[in-house]
Amino acid sequence: MLGVVNKFFIASMLMWTVPLAILYVFNHNLFPGSTELSPYSMTLLSGFLAVISVNVVIAFYICMAMKEPSDKHEPDPKFVADAKASITQPEPNEADSSSDHWYGDDVVQLQTDVASQNANQCQAHVTKGTDISGFTSYVNHVLDRREDSIVTSFRLSVYKDVDPSFFEKCISYAAQHKVQNLRVRVCTKCKSVILPGLLLNSPCLRILRLNNGTCWSMELPKSLALPNLKILRLKNFVFSDSNYNGEIFVGCPNLETLVLNKCLIKPLDKLKVLEVNCLKLEHLEIRYWRSPWRCFDECMINVTAPRLDTFLFQGHLVKVNFKESLFCLDKASIDLFYPMSCAMVDTYERRQRMSKTFISMLGRLCNVKSLSLSVKTIEVLSVVSDLRECAPPTFENLRYIRFTVENKHTEMCIPINELAQLLKSAKSDYLILRDPKVSKIWKTKPMRNTSSIAIRARVMSYLLESCPCAENLIAELPKVSTDY
Repeated sequence: MLGVVNKFFIASMLMWTVPLAILYVFNHNLFPGSTELSPYSMTLLSGFLAVISVNVVIAFYICMAMKEPSDKHEPDPKFVADAKASITQPEPNEADSSSDHWYGDDVVQLQTDVASQNANQCQAHVTKGTDISGFTSYVNHVLDRREDSIVTSFRLSVYKDVDPSFFEKCISYAAQHKVQNLRVRVCTKCKSVILPGLLLNSPCLRILRLNNGTCWSMELPKSLALPNLKILRLKNFVFSDSNYNGEIFVGCPNLETLVLNKCLIKPLDKLKVLEVNCLKLEHLEIRYWRSPWRCFDECMINVTAPRLDTFLFQGHLVKVNFKESLFCLDKASIDLFYPMSCAMVDTYERRQRMSKTFISMLGRLCNVKSLSLSVKTIEVLSVVSDLRECAPPTFENLRYIRFTVENKHTEMCIPINELAQLLKSAKSDYLILRDPKVSKIWKTKPMRNTSSIAIRARVMSYLLESCPCAENLIAELPKVSTDY
């Protein structure tokens, strides 16, 4: 209202200035040809201009008042809001992801995208040492203003210690507003966040991503009832006898994608086997499993997923037992990390045990059509001295083999029959796969490194014997230095 009054005052001053200027011109003959008006004419002209000025000012005031935005926003019955609350900060390294250290100046951003003609974007910048209470207050303010909306997607990612009640309120808000895609990263120290029952029994939820800032920031639900959940991603959770009984996966009958990232079975706990029973599961990822070596023989993941189409494993090996044949398996990708040199343990013995376990797991993937193995994974196979004595798995449906590397520069495709000829003509224990383009450059310019990978000949022979129907090998080659 104050803005309207100011505009009315300015408009009134302008409108009354115009007739006064006209009267002044005629009364003082400022322009050539103008004549001085009689007092009667001056009175009529003054009245006429005054009436016009008043009408113009009133009309202008009415127009400005009609254009003044209302403080109250009535929600559209068809209004659908896609609300996303996020804190965007420099992502810590994987090794330090559980740390509460702030790297330099951190940027806190909250964004709400509205599926209508209006879109609001709000940002708050939080520097190192700044209290985060302002951010939590701002988020609560935004959620209160969106009380009448339907939330389809909600993201809240926090890297600094926040009271658990704040997370529980945000998650409850999302569940009450029928969220379909929920992504939460929780960071608390004093008390674990308990997921509300309204979320754990939501018929609307389709995608759920839960990320523990620390292993105790969020309490793993013991059971779920999410009939329409398609994607479940869990990061940094510890499975134990106190929080797991197998129902967390059974309660998601339509689950299609499961990702377990940096999870583990609690050491020295009664729980030894993680049962993943998902009859409609199509995509399974196990990344950076964190169980210590002393649990290698006693802990296991049992998978019952007859429809599994894609399997990805990355990190230190854990025993994965597929209880049923994987007739639908199309792609498998394995990137193993193996124990390096250590003065306190016998790493060679560990590699031997891990290699034999890995060969056993490969046998359960015999129906795969495309297999990707990292160079580190192939090195694990090379540790087995009596590799030929191990019964090789038979991949009857395998058509493509891919060798992957870090810092990929290019890739080359070699038909299997040509690869077999190269293997026969190999003059050493290693088969060198080199980029032909780089080889041509090497003839005219010596190079420090070559874009190539070296595979032990006996490991390559073992793989070819296992893949009688393979057509091509696709080998990724690392970046090469061109310095003298």
